[in-house]
Amino acid sequence: TERKQSEAAARAQERALRESEARYRTLVEAALEGIMASDRDTRAVFVNRQLAHMLGYTPEEMVGRPVGDFVVADELADHHARMAERRKGLPGRYERRLARRDGGVITTLISAAPLRDEQGAFAGTVALFTDITARKQSEQVLRESEARYRTLVEATHEGVWATDAEFHITFVNQQLAEMLGYRPEELVGLRTIQLMPPDDREDAAQ
Repeated sequence: TERKQSEAAARAQERALRESEARYRTLVEAALEGIMASDRDTRAVFVNRQLAHMLGYTPEEMVGRPVGDFVVADELADHHARMAERRKGLPGRYERRLARRDGGVITTLISAAPLRDEQGAFAGTVALFTDITARKQSEQVLRESEARYRTLVEATHEGVWATDAEFHITFVNQQLAEMLGYRPEELVGLRTIQLMPPDDREDAAQ
């Protein structure tokens, strides 16, 4: 009787473990972020479908390969340095450019943490990958646009300033600064009313 009870308990425990693993696998596969687990030699042991899709592979094609295979060449040195941090037990959050199967490149934000075995020794890494390629491209376009407009504004012969909602100067071009006898950095932060003649300030404040 005790043996039957023990066997029944063992089967129940195995069934509970399988059900728990199934639930977690469902959550991982449904995640919008890419997820990868690697072993102590930094070879992929698990890749969810989202990460595989990001890079143009199937999960099966990525499992077993060194994580470095998916890192762009000019970031490999930093990748190895980050892996050394994981071995020391340190988590990390950083950007990483990854190479797609078709030759393209995506930029990801990685949140990574070390894994430990039952004895507490380093056993690998688990990492979450968020694709931020579109955001980075938008930021680059915005920087380029700002640079073009700044060049145009600085090249004009007209004085130009920009203010916030309370009329504090947030930008002034060189031409206007010279017209007023200041350096541009001396004007930024001032309220426009401070540059008016005293007799005109009362009317401007109304």
